[in-house]
Formats: sequence, structure tokens, C-alpha cells
Amino acid sequence: MIPSRMERKPKTRLADILRNASDDTLAANGYHRKPSGNVARLKETDCKTKPDRLSGASEHDEQVRLFALAAQHPELQTMFAIPNGGHRSKATAGRLKAEGVKSGVPDIFLPIKSREYGGMFIEMKVGRNKPTENQRDYMFNLSVAGYYCTTCYGADEALAEILWYIGKGKNV
Repeated sequence: MIPSRMERKPKTRLADILRNASDDTLAANGYHRKPSGNVARLKETDCKTKPDRLSGASEHDEQVRLFALAAQHPELQTMFAIPNGGHRSKATAGRLKAEGVKSGVPDIFLPIKSREYGGMFIEMKVGRNKPTENQRDYMFNLSVAGYYCTTCYGADEALAEILWYIGKGKNV
């Protein structure tokens, strides 16, 4: 005999289990948490081409970590992020474009003259990500204008590069 609906146990949905799982548990079972908080299954290619997906590292996470590390260095207090990326509505994108937001501008600027440069721009990347053609072009133009431009893979590399730039570390 089939139990009536009232007698059946409520089903535990996989989505509910995954939503409450830790990031380590998700990674161990082939899932990852998206920035939106939703959970998605890792594709086999994600693990091979984007190893940072397994650890949960993102450009955002590394940039936040860099600014936490930089807070320990008073000489870096003028460094700031350039919030150029991210998903926006068409209306917001149009308004920002009218205000002068440009595609390809690096993520971080340190307005300190050092060595023979007028300041330092950093494009943050993780895993095997590479700067886009727009980013490479913009960084080239900034270099021609007298700025030091670099792409850094993670907070540790970025901090080492910054400390070298201001004369407090080894060249990386």
C-alpha cells in the first residue's frame, strides 16, 4: 500500500543541502559557490583550466585580501580600487559610460611617484585568467604615458610587486 501524502516524509532537496554546505564540502563533491551565493556543479574543464575555482579564490577575494595586507603599510594608504567591472543594468552602464567609465582600465592605482614612473596600475587576475585585449591596450597606453603597469596573480604577488615599486622589496 502506498502511503498518503500526509504520511510521506518530506523530501530533502539537493539544493537545500548544497546551500548549507561549506565551501570545502562543495569542492570535495564537485560543486562551487558562485558570487551570487548559488551553488553549481563544476565542469570537468573548470578543474583543469581554472584551478582557482576549486579553492574558491576570485579576483574580488584576492583584491580584498591585498587591501587588507596593504593596510599594514602606511605608505600605501593612497592606493585605491577602480570599480570598473561587474554586472550592471543597461541603464546603469549607460549612465556610468556617460560619466567617463572606460573599458580596460586596470583594477588598482597607487598614486605614488617611484623609480621613473608617475604611479602604479595593477590588473588583478586569478588562475589562468589573462588580461583582455582592451586591458592590454589600456595598460600599454598608460605605460607610454609614464605609469608602471603590471598584471598580478593574487594578493601576495601584487603586494610583492608594490613593495618592489616603492623600494621596499625585491624585484619579482
